[in-house]
Amino acid sequence: NPFADQGTPYLQISIHQVKLDGALEGQRDYLKTMIDGEFMLLEAREQGIDQSESLVQQLEWQKKKRVIEAFCEKESGPKLEVSE
Repeated sequence: NPFADQGTPYLQISIHQVKLDGALEGQRDYLKTMIDGEFMLLEAREQGIDQSESLVQQLEWQKKKRVIEAFCEKESGPKLEVSE
């Protein structure tokens, strides 16, 4: 070990590097997940899944629900929730 004569500072740097590597690995995993999701979205759109009648109806209901919730929050505060 070329750093053996330096003692503890080498160990502290190594531990810090491991923590940094772990954080970077988490960021890489997150980024990979986001990129994979975008590719799946592109493929779903190419297959026309985003145009299926069932999905379009579900999305329209979710949009209406969110607009109603926003209106309720504006009028009376964030206490009311619209259920299906």
